[in-house]
Amino acid sequence: MLVHIKMILPNELVAEIFCYTGVSTLIKCSQVNYCWTGLSKIRYVWKYKHVRGKKKIRDRHLKGIAHISGLSLRECGDVRNVSILGNVHTLDLSDTKISDISALGNIHRLSLAQCNRIKDVSISALKRVHTLTLNLTDTTDVSSLGHLYRLEIWHCKNLKNVSALGNLHHLSLWGCWSVTDVSALGNVRNLDLGKCKFLKDVSALGNQYYLEILRTSVTDFNGLERIKKLVYPSGKTSSTYDF
Repeated sequence: MLVHIKMILPNELVAEIFCYTGVSTLIKCSQVNYCWTGLSKIRYVWKYKHVRGKKKIRDRHLKGIAHISGLSLRECGDVRNVSILGNVHTLDLSDTKISDISALGNIHRLSLAQCNRIKDVSISALKRVHTLTLNLTDTTDVSSLGHLYRLEIWHCKNLKNVSALGNLHHLSLWGCWSVTDVSALGNVRNLDLGKCKFLKDVSALGNQYYLEILRTSVTDFNGLERIKKLVYPSGKTSSTYDF
């Protein structure tokens, strides 16, 4: 005799079980009946589901996970429309084909590494993001991102002007080799300029807690003595010093 689980378990217990299911299973459960659809949308069911996406996930599947706390859709090439994920706390969209991020302005931590279909104009929509990771080859304008707390920009070879980023707490410009003027970054608390290979002048710096200048053209370290943690070239090796 087949007995439906809803007949023998209270809704509170079903919701508790949902907390321990995988994302794909939970999405399927949300489609069983009206009751389970409601239970699958309870926020605490999704709160601690920090999952990594799979390539088979498509736009239609996202409707069932809009309440999730942390989600990685890395390398999910079939995902194009992420507008429903605007209230997710932590979202990794690295290596996807998305181009429209206008609905993601409230994400706390957002990764857009290798999302090369995103253009500068759409980045300006991310006005409330706390932490942002970018690795967009064609990025040239980051002037709208000066309000962030933490910004990680990797290998943006065409980026030159970073003067608007002087009020960030943490800034990484690793591999942005076209950046040569960092005079506006003197107040950035933690600054990573590694592999900015044409950078020569860091005389405006010195107020940082952490500064990394590996693989740069910097040869004059005068004025950096007050930095608590300094990582810089020493011959063919790198050295970290605590003053």
